[in-house]
Amino acid sequence: MAEDKNKGAAPAAPDSEKESKAADQSVSNTEKELQAMKDKVATLETENKELKAEIKKNESELKDAAEIVADLKEKVNAAKGSKVNTISIDGSTYLVVGGFVKAGKAYKAEDIAADKEIAKELIKKQSGLIKKVK
Repeated sequence: MAEDKNKGAAPAAPDSEKESKAADQSVSNTEKELQAMKDKVATLETENKELKAEIKKNESELKDAAEIVADLKEKVNAAKGSKVNTISIDGSTYLVVGGFVKAGKAYKAEDIAADKEIAKELIKKQSGLIKKVK
C-alpha cells in the first residue's frame, strides 16, 4: 500500500529546484530590463526638457526676426511712397538731399528740386544739400 501512495506523486526536489532557479533568473532578467527602461526614460525626459528649452529660445528669436522684417518692410514701403528729389541743370542730374531756411522762409527738398535758380545757387556754393549723380 505504501507503493500506491508514491505511484502518482512526482519526485519533488529535483524538478522544483530547477523551476525555482529558472523563475528566479527570469525575475532577475525582468528587473534588469525594467531598470534599463527606467534609465532610458530618464535620459529621454532630460533630452525632451532640453529640446523644449531650445524650441522656446528659437521661437523667441523667430519672433524677434519677424518683428525686424515687418519693420524693414514698413520702411521700404514708406520709401517707395516718398519722391526722390532730383533736378537736371546744364545736362547734369543732381539729387536734393535736404532743405534750408533763408530769410524766414523754409525750403524743402521738393522746393529746391522744383526751382532751378535756387538749385544753381546751392551748386555754386558747393552746398551739401545738393549732390551730383550724373
